Amino acid sequence: MLSFGKQYQCLNSRGMIAFSNVHLRMTQLLTLDLKSRPCTLRSKSCKSKWKKEEKIEELLDNIDDLETHNVTQEYKDEMVPDEEVERTTIGAYMEILGDDNPATENDKKAQGDPSSLVKGVKKTTTRTEKRLEDFVYPDDKKGNKKKPTKKKEWRPDMSKLFKLMSAEDVESLNQLVAIWTNSSSSDTVALSDIIKLLDDGDVSNSVIDGFALVLENMQEALQKTRGNNVYFLSTCWTLIHSKNPELRQFLLDKKLQHVFDNMEIYGNDYYRFLVFPMNSLGNRPRVKNSNPYHWTILFYDVHEQQWKHYNSLRKRNGADPHLQDVITVKKYVEEFMRSRHGDKTKQSSFNLFSSPTTLFQSHDFNAPITSAQDAPQQFATTVDCGIIVCYIMGKLANHEPIPPSVSQDDVSEFRVHLVHVFLNDPPRSWSIADWSSREIQANLPD
Repeated sequence: MLSFGKQYQCLNSRGMIAFSNVHLRMTQLLTLDLKSRPCTLRSKSCKSKWKKEEKIEELLDNIDDLETHNVTQEYKDEMVPDEEVERTTIGAYMEILGDDNPATENDKKAQGDPSSLVKGVKKTTTRTEKRLEDFVYPDDKKGNKKKPTKKKEWRPDMSKLFKLMSAEDVESLNQLVAIWTNSSSSDTVALSDIIKLLDDGDVSNSVIDGFALVLENMQEALQKTRGNNVYFLSTCWTLIHSKNPELRQFLLDKKLQHVFDNMEIYGNDYYRFLVFPMNSLGNRPRVKNSNPYHWTILFYDVHEQQWKHYNSLRKRNGADPHLQDVITVKKYVEEFMRSRHGDKTKQSSFNLFSSPTTLFQSHDFNAPITSAQDAPQQFATTVDCGIIVCYIMGKLANHEPIPPSVSQDDVSEFRVHLVHVFLNDPPRSWSIADWSSREIQANLPD
């Protein structure tokens, strides 16, 4: 063991020097304390004094060991005030020595007795050894390894919203694994998406884009020449920030060009809403591996000639942390239309009868935007932002006003409605017969 002087020379941390100083002062304190307490009785008092001396010697040995450990091992150079170390250590010593006003039993229980801490642990009869389930220990006997529990297969009656479902939808979910597939784009709503819908879970972009496609197909069946809606992919915000221009051109610019062409052919009345469901970061900085986390919806009202943004998770002061994200999308769309309009204007400069028409022209391609103060809000403990986005999309499809609030019952009923839509959208929905035929084909020999 290093001597006290050598230990002191090895230490260069203020906190460790303070600890050594306290050790020296405590040794002096204990020695003086023992000398100042005469042993008048030769029986119990002397025995008590000897026991205290043994405890003190044991404690000093422990502190010496601790100091040696601190010298030979790494330590954190934390600036501990000298008086804090001194007060704590003196208190521990005096608790062993006792004082003129010994603590009551209740005080001892409240403060604890450091000298009996190890004994208390050893006397504990409920100690259990914690072991990892998947690790084989050398002393394990054969056959004693705990077998992993088999995960139960999901059934519709295990979901929170089971009672709101129809018997036909329950029967379909009992036999299907794939629910809805768009063969032209490979978009798929899987059983895992349905489980989240029925268990108040979050919503994936597959659900939102799939529901948008269902609404567009219903619209096309009506063959309307005015008042149509166009729905863009929910990844529009991500695509604008993408470093892959080919992907952005294929998934975003191509559809914007389709809108521009239809406006030129059918005029401004052909569309009513341009709808952009989007998942973005809000006020969070865009850093590497940062993922969007909240669904909102932006749409352009052709009749009112203005943009509107609905956020189901606004701040209490009315601020919209995702407004800057939607402005990014707004500017991108307007700049696209501006460039296409300029190209058409140049092409038609020699034709006096041609007058290309496009969106945002009356506002010099900078239409006003408002953040809806009366947007329906999700409850704080839910992840219903994607559900409310789909709910608003449904209202826009029917040209119905958007309510300023929705109840939790409304949200639950709409979740079940989405499940019903994906189960009953032929030919994209999987039927039991289709799924059985697919299983039979998969099991046929080559």
